[in-house]
Amino acid sequence: NLLDLPGFDYETVEAVRQEVLGAADASSVNLLPRLNNLAGAMPHSAAAPAPSGLERVADVPIYFSDAIVRRAGSLQLTNDAQPPLVRISTELARLLGAAEGARLKVSQGSGSVVLNATIDAGLPDSVVRVATAHASTAGLGPMFGPISVENT
Repeated sequence: NLLDLPGFDYETVEAVRQEVLGAADASSVNLLPRLNNLAGAMPHSAAAPAPSGLERVADVPIYFSDAIVRRAGSLQLTNDAQPPLVRISTELARLLGAAEGARLKVSQGSGSVVLNATIDAGLPDSVVRVATAHASTAGLGPMFGPISVENT
């Protein structure tokens, strides 16, 4: 309304809802046929699997993110600032013969590191989760991509 664009003459959220749904009351509209959760832009097979079959997924832990929190001694003493672990699925742990806390060599690109393992039953079997933005994992490759894991 502030931009005086045609077709945006709504005064309330309810007016927008009524135009989108075609009804004043959202509970009277069956939305299931409209909510199929399919992304039509990219086919499911568009992403090539990692050559080793394992794919890295990384996060930036909360206290690794910027210079202020990395240098705050009190924050670095918290559980959230502990050194990164290599998180593997139950199936991958079985295949590697690795138990909780095992030392695993993680390699990506031209870098490799040895990290303690933690078993995460919620991870897919082909995913390895290794945090980034930490001195111990800085030598690894990008946040997402092919990765390999082996017992030390």
